[in-house]
Amino acid sequence: MGEQNPDTAMEKDVKSNDHIYYSDHKLISVALRAKERPKEKFCNLLHHLTLERVKTAIVKIAVSSGRGPDELSRNLTRQHLDWLLPKELDDIHKKKYEAPCSRRVYIPKANGDKRPIAVGNILDRGIQRATAEILNNVYEQDFLDCSFGFRPKRNCHQALATLNHAVMIEGKHYLLEVDIKNFFGAINHEWMMAFLRHRISDERILKLIESWLKAGVMENGVEMANETGTAQGGAISPLLANVYLHYVLDD
Repeated sequence: MGEQNPDTAMEKDVKSNDHIYYSDHKLISVALRAKERPKEKFCNLLHHLTLERVKTAIVKIAVSSGRGPDELSRNLTRQHLDWLLPKELDDIHKKKYEAPCSRRVYIPKANGDKRPIAVGNILDRGIQRATAEILNNVYEQDFLDCSFGFRPKRNCHQALATLNHAVMIEGKHYLLEVDIKNFFGAINHEWMMAFLRHRISDERILKLIESWLKAGVMENGVEMANETGTAQGGAISPLLANVYLHYVLDD
């Protein structure tokens, strides 16, 4: 009898537990460890941030997506990835990566206000998306079932169904709606990094995230430093927001 493929064995273990989220077979071991060891800190995640994973993340960015300060479109960035990306990944591994600033634009809100959105360079957005994909395999095992916002394989319809069940089946009588003013823009960087260290001890990943938090924004040709918050519109920001809320409100 031949030996069983380790990946196949892990996939069977995952499928036996409906509550385990994993994004692809290369990250099954991460998801399983995170689920089985809720107190473990992951010290070696960066090797999953590969050239192929970032390339795939960039392909998923819409062709019509806005350009960052470098003015490179998605298609032009893809054409030059083979010489642009290796240098960036090498800097990340050596903890030398300095995240580029984003271009700030404003979109109208229903109440007449304007929402500031950060439009980053396509290459950096691809790296953010790929990093978020890796970290989701850890944090999706920690987040509560009652949490829905910005999470993979979850949507507003599921959230409404949960509320309906709470009211109609469980007989709940009170619902509390809270809108946190300028939440993305008000996240405290020190607390954000402290929360991440509960699960992540890979200093290269932590340095990368800290660089994104501190990356400035460019508005009307002027670059401004970022002392608080995480860029609304940044690919890593929804995950960071959920991690922050998990430890502040849910945990």
